[in-house]
Amino acid sequence: MSNTYVIDINHLMPNGILTMIEEVGMRNDLASNQTALQARIMHLEAEHNELNRKIDKLVNASDISDLELTRLKKRKLKVKDNITLLQLQLEPQSRC
Repeated sequence: MSNTYVIDINHLMPNGILTMIEEVGMRNDLASNQTALQARIMHLEAEHNELNRKIDKLVNASDISDLELTRLKKRKLKVKDNITLLQLQLEPQSRC
């Protein structure tokens, strides 16, 4: 028969040390989340620029497809909205 022991670390370390460890963990989570948001924004900005190039190319083409142009413009607006939303999520974290 095996015995199971549960150790409550709250009794082993003072609250100040636990709080400090928790804060470091939260900062690491915040930093990794911030990095992920920045990477996503960069990816969306690249997609937005590519859509811009495609739209310009279609507008300058003689055989313009209104449906394709409309679809690309709508996609470009959605990408821009996503960029703005992500930047708003990132902004409060930048102030900390």
